[in-house]
Amino acid sequence: MAAMGAFCGFSDHRQDDIKSRALPPEICSMRNISQDAFRRIRLPFPPGEVRRELIGRLEASFTQADRLEAEAARARALLDRLEAAILTKAFKVELVPQDPNDEPASVLLERIRAQRAAAAPPNGKRGRRAPLSNDRLSF
Repeated sequence: MAAMGAFCGFSDHRQDDIKSRALPPEICSMRNISQDAFRRIRLPFPPGEVRRELIGRLEASFTQADRLEAEAARARALLDRLEAAILTKAFKVELVPQDPNDEPASVLLERIRAQRAAAAPPNGKRGRRAPLSNDRLSF
């Protein structure tokens, strides 16, 4: 209650007034105030000029928050594009300079093909197996 009162600018006197209108703990286990009693409490409001200033500051803050949210969304989109560009460059081997001592890709691919051919099974068959027919199935 004190924190709410301080937030709303209630003086100790005003807080005591609200507490006195609340139902005592003997009647209700949780402090409670009726709507009628609440309506009788006089709440301080700042003058119109101060209210307009406060509303203007709030609206400016919300506008800035909206602008920051839009900027964050644009930044996320740029990061997504940057990630895709980095991956593309990585697959094209464009992230680091090419070492002139490296063998060309065509030579590397030919060497891999030769190694695979040397390690191929003796019958040389590759591919899918023939589907099982009903007479070859045993249960």
